[in-house]
Amino acid sequence: MYVNWSIKTSNAPQLSYTIAVYDNQAHTGKPIATQEGTDPDARNVAIHVPNLPSEKKTYYLTLQLTDIFNQQSEIREIILEELKP
Repeated sequence: MYVNWSIKTSNAPQLSYTIAVYDNQAHTGKPIATQEGTDPDARNVAIHVPNLPSEKKTYYLTLQLTDIFNQQSEIREIILEELKP
């Protein structure tokens, strides 16, 4: 799974990111995949999502950025509807 994002030029520079993939809309329980990194230049990452079920299912990806002043962005949700590996 590939995730891309951009940052407004008026925002403070990014320091790190946290991405999680859930199988429920409430984002509860253990995520089925996560990716974290401290990379000010990152704007895309590949996430390995092992053992996805073969039936169609909706997944919920969350993205949160932390800037160089240690301020966290709002959690952004991306809905991946009825995906099948």
